[in-house]
Amino acid sequence: ANLRWDSRAGNHADKVDHGTAARGTKHPQAKLDDAKVRQIFQWLEIPLTHEEIGRRLGLRQPAISRVVSGERWLTKEADELREAYRARRG
Repeated sequence: ANLRWDSRAGNHADKVDHGTAARGTKHPQAKLDDAKVRQIFQWLEIPLTHEEIGRRLGLRQPAISRVVSGERWLTKEADELREAYRARRG
């Protein structure tokens, strides 16, 4: 059976596990896509500030900071980019 009773939190966790959660480009209000997230991490290597990156993408600095910190854009690829960026920074 594919249905079971669970809490709200359990149901949300299931959506993430099954890939049906509205994350990344699946979210109807997404202003970024995977290519722009890759670009953010490339620009960080220059290095550009979060504010400058935001200006280039038409976003505000907090949006960029949330992507970089992992608070937003929770995709496997973004997680890998974050990890690599943090490893290079030391």
